[in-house]
Amino acid sequence: MITWTLVGLLVLASVNIFSHDAIASPFGFIPGRYLGYMEGSYFRTTTNYDDNGNSVNLPNGNQFTQYRSDFQASYDISRRFGVYGNVGFESVDATTSPVERTTTGFSDVGVGADALLWSGFVNIIPDLSFSMPLYPTPGTDATPLLGDGAYAGTGKLYISRNFKYFAAAVYAGYTYRSQSLSALLPWGFRGEAFLGPFFLDLRFVASTSLNTDYYPTGSVVRQLVTNLYDGGSYIYDTVNPSFMAMEARLGWHVASDLFVTGGVGQTLSGQRSAQVTTFLVGLGLTGLFNRSSIDDDSSGSGDVKDFNVDTQGEDMDFHPDDENEPSTLPRSHQDTKTLPIH
Repeated sequence: MITWTLVGLLVLASVNIFSHDAIASPFGFIPGRYLGYMEGSYFRTTTNYDDNGNSVNLPNGNQFTQYRSDFQASYDISRRFGVYGNVGFESVDATTSPVERTTTGFSDVGVGADALLWSGFVNIIPDLSFSMPLYPTPGTDATPLLGDGAYAGTGKLYISRNFKYFAAAVYAGYTYRSQSLSALLPWGFRGEAFLGPFFLDLRFVASTSLNTDYYPTGSVVRQLVTNLYDGGSYIYDTVNPSFMAMEARLGWHVASDLFVTGGVGQTLSGQRSAQVTTFLVGLGLTGLFNRSSIDDDSSGSGDVKDFNVDTQGEDMDFHPDDENEPSTLPRSHQDTKTLPIH
């Protein structure tokens, strides 16, 4: 029997269409469980969504290319509480014809915590996170942008439900950003299906601007910065950006504590944001620091809403009456907290 848990990774603070926030846990907790995950991504964009949502090419054949690595970790402190963090590293190439500019460096660092507020037919899990930039403020040096340059705080509320062979969650939240950037409303859906050592992760991701953006020198000057250093791409530092996107990842547990992932993301629509197709590949490590403490705690109230799939044909020590009921920790050593995906 394998314990699977969907975890979260999108839209922490950046307006980058496929931003990579730290790992949230909208499906439950097992004390002592840890997860480390590294994901690499690549995209090249030559189009934006304008104010009316129309797709328009960047001027003069310009383009913006990004290679990114995200290093993420999470830890379940108790059956009701978990913490997580991440740091990103980027290599960016932007062409503002005829000039090509490149830069490489850390992009942002984030920390967060989530807790099980209520459990029953569904799980209700609030999540709080904070991110800060590790790069110069946009426009202060002559290099492509690595982000919006804003400190950001995000609160989300997940409502999740576990079924026999898949799990699903919806979420909505609020993001405050410094630098007089507009507040955002992140929202979306995620689902994960399981078959033996394989899992499929699908998600719909959206962010809606509250149109509260204020830039002291005016939006025209701000657009001059992105035109000069990012080839006119709306990937970062745009005024009142909104977007909707889909992501799909296929994962494989190559060992009891090791899994690999591959996937693709695609924007569906937007306003004042970039049109992007992103390719993704990841490597994860998961397990338990102290199994004995989990076994001792298994007679407790059982507020954990972890998803259990019997793939080994073993007799289960615990038989919940409802699919969303918590189970004790399985005997198998293959305890996994799978793909850490916003």
